[in-house]
Amino acid sequence: MYKRQAQSTELTADLVEGTNQIIRSATDEAGNVGADTINVILDTAAPVVLITSPEDGFITNETPITITWTVDGVEQTTELTADLTEGTNQIIRSATDEAGNIGADTINVSLDTVSPAVVITSPADGFVTNETPITITWTVDGVEPVSYTHLTLPTNRAV
Repeated sequence: MYKRQAQSTELTADLVEGTNQIIRSATDEAGNVGADTINVILDTAAPVVLITSPEDGFITNETPITITWTVDGVEQTTELTADLTEGTNQIIRSATDEAGNIGADTINVSLDTVSPAVVITSPADGFVTNETPITITWTVDGVEPVSYTHLTLPTNRAV
C-alpha cells in the first residue's frame, strides 16, 4: 500500500489586469497526476462616477434637488435627491466595485433663499420734477449695481 504524504506549497503569482488562470499540479511516485485550476481577476481600475445633473456651480432657491448620476455609464437609481442648506453645498456620489476600488464625483451647489435687498437712494420717494429724464440710483444688498434689469417710475412707466 502506498502511503501518501500531504504537502503544501506556497508560491506567488504575478497577475495582469483582467482574468488570470492559475494551475497547480503534482505527480506522485506512481505517476498519477493531480491538478487544480482557478481563475483570479485583477481589477485595479476604479469605477467611473459622473454626476450629470445638476452641473457644478448650480444655484437654486429650492431644496431638495434632484441628482442624476452614473457609474461606468449606467444611470443610478439610488441617492437621487439631496437636501441643501443655505449657502454652498458639496454633493458627492461614490461607488465601490467588487475589488474594493472606489470612484467618486463631486459638485458644488448653492442654495440661496434670500431675496436681494433693493433700495432706491435717489430720488427720494414722492420726488416731484419737471425734467426728464431723471437719474435714478439704487443699491442691491448695499452695493450700487453695474447694470439694471428693470426700473419703474412713480408714474408707472417702465424704464
